[in-house]
Amino acid sequence: MNNEEKAFINGCSAKRVTTKFGDIIKLSGKTDEFIESLKKYTNKGGWFNFDIKTSKSGDKMYVENNDFQPVANEGGTPSGSSKAVRVPASTYVDDLPF
Repeated sequence: MNNEEKAFINGCSAKRVTTKFGDIIKLSGKTDEFIESLKKYTNKGGWFNFDIKTSKSGDKMYVENNDFQPVANEGGTPSGSSKAVRVPASTYVDDLPF
């Protein structure tokens, strides 16, 4: 998604609250408008991806749709993805000090 094509989520606002236990991001909004945004931005797999961001001024937060799609490389796997690698048991170290 280009910076010019930001898709803000209607009916949803975010607010950072600092507590003695750390920061909490609170989401609130209008149910009907938020449901419409969920329907609009749900992908083919049935998932939605929203990012909670802080404004450039740093005093406000907002919710934006994240429609990132990895581009497949020559091997057919998305670039940046990793594959599991099996490590032979013979490579494990048995003389660890703990």
